[in-house]
Amino acid sequence: MNGSITRITDPFNPSKVWVVKHYGCGNYYVNQEVCGRQFNHRYVRVTLRHLRDVLFERS
Repeated sequence: MNGSITRITDPFNPSKVWVVKHYGCGNYYVNQEVCGRQFNHRYVRVTLRHLRDVLFERS
């Protein structure tokens, strides 16, 4: 399962980056980097709708 990784800078905190993995099967996983270090130990599975609502609509 190869996937693509996208990094999105948080609009309210420039030291926080959202790391989004998208796999070919359609699943999305999210994690955070704060000051260049991974915040959580694992990625959390989310829906595309959640990504749109939380990451893109609030800016």
